[in-house]
Amino acid sequence: SPDQVAGISGLSAADKSSADKSDKSDLHMDKGEANADRLDKASSGRLQEREVQVRVAGMTCHRCTGWISSALEKLEGVRSVRVLLDEGTAEVRGVMEVAEVVDAIWRTGYRAFLPGAPSSEI
Repeated sequence: SPDQVAGISGLSAADKSSADKSDKSDLHMDKGEANADRLDKASSGRLQEREVQVRVAGMTCHRCTGWISSALEKLEGVRSVRVLLDEGTAEVRGVMEVAEVVDAIWRTGYRAFLPGAPSSEI
């Protein structure tokens, strides 16, 4: 807030004036901007786009696939999500880590496993 900025020593009057005029929305990127930034980094070689496929245990209906899809779509850097009930898998394409995908599924209450990994390992 401007009051907090005013109390910081070492800032010039111009810095304080600028802080008074700033809007909180300028300080935060929305999800679209964050994804665009992450994808720009991917195209420059700093991050790599990938497709992650994981096995998902515990899905019993299409509502389950919807909850998982929703959680995965909220991950920063995700371009597309496909959750297949009949195959018991989730496929995610984007700029993210495999651990982020697995963690998002676990947080929804389902179990996620890397292909080929025994279910007891994760």
